[in-house]
Amino acid sequence: MAAFKGLVQTKAGEALFAKCLAYGLPFKVVRMVMGDGELAQGQDPKGLTAMINEKYSDGNISSHVAGDQVVQLEATMDAALITEGFWLREVGIFAEDPDEGEILYAYENAGEFADYIPVTRMATYMRRVMRILIKVADAANVQLTAVVGAVEVNVRIGSVTVETLPAGAQAVVRVTPVGDTLNFAFKLPRGEQGGQGPQGVKGEQGLGLTVLGGFSSAAGLRAAYPDGSGLDGGFMVSAFTPSHYFYWDTIKGEWADGGALQGVKGDDGADGRDGLQGPQGPQGPQGKDGKDGADGKANITFITATLPASGWTGTDSFAQTVAVSGVTEAMNRPIADVDLADDIDTARLQLDAWSLIDRISVGDGEITAYCFDGKPETDLTITLGVI
Repeated sequence: MAAFKGLVQTKAGEALFAKCLAYGLPFKVVRMVMGDGELAQGQDPKGLTAMINEKYSDGNISSHVAGDQVVQLEATMDAALITEGFWLREVGIFAEDPDEGEILYAYENAGEFADYIPVTRMATYMRRVMRILIKVADAANVQLTAVVGAVEVNVRIGSVTVETLPAGAQAVVRVTPVGDTLNFAFKLPRGEQGGQGPQGVKGEQGLGLTVLGGFSSAAGLRAAYPDGSGLDGGFMVSAFTPSHYFYWDTIKGEWADGGALQGVKGDDGADGRDGLQGPQGPQGPQGKDGKDGADGKANITFITATLPASGWTGTDSFAQTVAVSGVTEAMNRPIADVDLADDIDTARLQLDAWSLIDRISVGDGEITAYCFDGKPETDLTITLGVI
C-alpha cells in the first residue's frame, strides 16, 4: 500500500473551515480523488487548488465520527472502472464552499512511496480508508477587528475566558454554541490609571458586542436594518475578503465598517527534518532494436504468500516476515493483491484486514509486510506479481 503521512489542509480548506465555524455552516465533503501527480521540489501542497494529475474520483463517500473531533471518510475504488494502470501517489478531499463552489479542502502525496494500481483480475474491489482530523483549536488564529466609538477592539474566535485587561491590551471573547449558531460576546479593557498623585477615576466598563448574523453586502444589511440603534450587536458582511464586521455608529446614525477578519502571526516553527529523497527520474527513451532482435515482452510471474493473523509483531506499528520461494531482493515493488474467499462475509473481513497493510518489501526468499496503525485480525492469502 502507498505510504501516505497525513492530509494537509489547503489554504482554501482553511478559509472554508473558518467560514463554517464563524457562521455555523455544515461541512460537506463532495468527493475523494486519487491521482499520480508529483510535487515539484519544495512545492507547498497548502497552495494547491486542484489535483496535479487526477486519475480516479469517487463521490459515494460515507462518513462517521471516529472519536473526539475526528471524522473518518471511506471511499471504494472499483477495479472495473480502471482501464489504465497508474501509480497511486496523491489523494485529495474536495468539499463544497457556499461561495466558491467545489474546492480542494485537503491533500496528501506519497512521493516515491506510491503504490501501483494495475488493471487487475485478482479482486473486484480495492479500498483505501482516509482519516481527517479536524480541530476546533485551529480557529484560534482567526480574529475579528471591531471599532466601537473611538475604541478599537480585537475579538479572538475561540473558547477562552472573558476577563478585564489593562488599557491598550487585547480584549478577550467567549464563544457560546447554541444549536448550529456560535454567539460571540466580549468586554473592553478598563480605562487608564491616572498619573502620580491622586488616583484617577476608574474607567467605565466596556460595552459588549455580539455578532447577530451575516449579509453578502453592506447594501443588503442597510436595506434589512435601516436603523440599527435598537439592535444589541452587529453583522458580518462577506462582500469583503476576508469578511468585515459592521456596527451601528450611534454618533453618525449609520452602519460603519469595523474592519476585516485576520489571523495573528504565529510563533516561528522549529526547523523541519531533512526531506525524503526525491522521486526517481523518468525513464529514458528506448534504444533502437538490434539487427536480429525481436521486440521483447515482460514476463510476469505470480507468487502466492500467506500472512497469518498470529504472525504480526510490534506495539504501535506492526510487521511480519514470511518465507516465499521464488522472490529475490532485486524484485523491487512487486504488484500485490489479496485473494478473496467466495463467501461474502469472509471476503469483507479479508478486505478490512488488507486495508491495514501499508507496505510490502521483498528480500531473498522472503517478504516483509508493514502496518503503520493497526494489525489484521484475519489470515490473509496474497498474490505477488513480479517481473
